[in-house]
Amino acid sequence: FPSHDTLHENCLADMLLDGTLKRYTHKTLKIYQTRRDFTSRVLQEEAQAWIQHQIPDGGMAIWARFDPDIPLKNLATKVAQRGLYLSDGQAYQPLNACRMGFASMNLPELETALHILVDTLKKI
Repeated sequence: FPSHDTLHENCLADMLLDGTLKRYTHKTLKIYQTRRDFTSRVLQEEAQAWIQHQIPDGGMAIWARFDPDIPLKNLATKVAQRGLYLSDGQAYQPLNACRMGFASMNLPELETALHILVDTLKKI
């Protein structure tokens, strides 16, 4: 099918030819890897008693499997009261698990979010 968006096609072609797209991709991959590694490290060091996970090879979320004694729906409600969204895992039943996104937050935001999660887990 022919495209009628010549302006966007020319812009994309220029970005490919001059290396802009390659540089942008390289930069963003580093940012997302840093966020992924930070999230994984905090989960491993501070939440391993409640959450099992593996560092994903790709994507922008970590698959978190919660201890069966942690009621994920209750946890999601409690962290929401503190301003943090966490899936209640209902879409993944009967697993007590959810996807935890890390890509949309910068490191200070991730640190705050993970602090809320760990602190709440300690109180359950």
